[in-house]
Amino acid sequence: MVLPSYMRYECEEKEERVDLGENDASTNTGDCVSVARKINLKTNFSFRTAGSGGMDLPSSVTTIGDLLGHIGSDVDFAFVDAHREKLRPDVEVLINGKDLSFYPDGLKTPLRDGDLIDIALMTLGGG
Repeated sequence: MVLPSYMRYECEEKEERVDLGENDASTNTGDCVSVARKINLKTNFSFRTAGSGGMDLPSSVTTIGDLLGHIGSDVDFAFVDAHREKLRPDVEVLINGKDLSFYPDGLKTPLRDGDLIDIALMTLGGG
């Protein structure tokens, strides 16, 4: 099994003997358990899961787009379009201090354990 580089796994190898009659052979199988990933999240808005500080990521959240969708459903706000392809113009996202627009994968950028994510709603107006 090839594991994505953005996820940490702890694998416990166990040897299992398989009886194939005359062609007796041994095979190894691994049992892998996903380890919870945690990011550091800073926002200029509050929500019940986190406001600023550490946040454990559910297994379904693997990219910055997934994170914005997850938080958006919690606060009833669409940070991205329905296809999670485009960020709203009034939302700024930094990953480890670098603007999301500098990441070639954009909203599909994988989250890594310990990432610092800064999400800010920008006030738009005139006058």
